[in-house]
Amino acid sequence: MRRAAKFTVVALLLCTIVILAHTIRPAGTVQQAWVARYNGPGNDFDGAVAIVLDSSGNVYVTGESVGAGTGADYVTIKYNTSGQEEWVARYDGGLGDAATAIAIDSPGNVYVTGQSWSAKTSNYDYATVKYNADGQEQWVARYDGPANDYDYPTKIAVDSSGNVYVTVGLHDDQV
Repeated sequence: MRRAAKFTVVALLLCTIVILAHTIRPAGTVQQAWVARYNGPGNDFDGAVAIVLDSSGNVYVTGESVGAGTGADYVTIKYNTSGQEEWVARYDGGLGDAATAIAIDSPGNVYVTGQSWSAKTSNYDYATVKYNADGQEQWVARYDGPANDYDYPTKIAVDSSGNVYVTVGLHDDQV
């Protein structure tokens, strides 16, 4: 339950910061622009961990969501400037998955990375997913670190040529 509370608090803080940043008036008056909630198909835990805005002010949120019979999956949601849900994309790597970072490029492609349980190595590897501007999955790239141990992606970035960079934290034994 602590994990769920932590994700919920982080998600609310991030959304509040983004909304406040766009609504602060010169006189210091703050108004809430909108609030959006998501309840995934598993009607269970849903937690946001990362948020990014595009140049038009659309908001992209990613995190972890329990699916209907799939366990934890990545969930990525695009909201328009009015807070209306534009699309929802889910990634089910087969077992437990939790997104940790998100980035967008200038054409509007969305890149999400996170940890994804691997039955092959019996630990968390990382999986990076590219979605097009309409939320359709384009590709998935998985990485298992050199020690076949727990790999934890922390940040993702995309350059102007479309190259994707992911930083990954490795298990203590590998440091």
